Amino acid sequence: MIRFGLTGGIGSGKSTIVALFQKSGYPFFDADAIAKQLLDKDTEVRAAIQAQFGEDIYSGGKLERAKLASRAFCSQDKQAILNRIVHPATENYFKKVFQELEAAGELALLVEASMLFEADTAQRYTHIIVVTADESVRLQRAMQRGLQSEADIKRRMRMQMPEAEKCRRAHDVVINNGNLRELVSAWETLWEKLCARYQIPLVNPLRERLV
Repeated sequence: MIRFGLTGGIGSGKSTIVALFQKSGYPFFDADAIAKQLLDKDTEVRAAIQAQFGEDIYSGGKLERAKLASRAFCSQDKQAILNRIVHPATENYFKKVFQELEAAGELALLVEASMLFEADTAQRYTHIIVVTADESVRLQRAMQRGLQSEADIKRRMRMQMPEAEKCRRAHDVVINNGNLRELVSAWETLWEKLCARYQIPLVNPLRERLV
């Protein structure tokens, strides 16, 4: 089973690539969303989070995400502590999922992971794709979402691996400085190349619905 890993900095365009990939019908997983689920539901993860970031990090049984973000992303040391809790739990989750899908005869899958390299999970994947854009372009896109201030976005960018290093480590790079049409064209060209290289159909022959 071919395991594609997709990563890139904030505002790079990963979500658009995901939407395009899902049209193929192959399984897709959002590593960040799964990590959030583990923070909510995994008892060992919850206990470790409370031990490191305070008992009040959960209120009424629910994680106070804004509070965790303010405490965990205030420094690289604190972020590293959070990663040491969440990343191993996420890795165990994917080991089980990959085994199940391979046993079911799946030919390929895609995992989107914003911290793919930072979490030292590159060895999990057959082929890694980085989506990138100039920093000014990524900043503008992120600000257009209206969810974070410019200062917060820049702080997150500084705490992520530099784009140049991500691109150096990737098997393929999609540059997304242009418009949507250009991105769609770039992805379609890359996907055809990948399917030919790994001898998998452009559309998943096992499924009629998206995963």
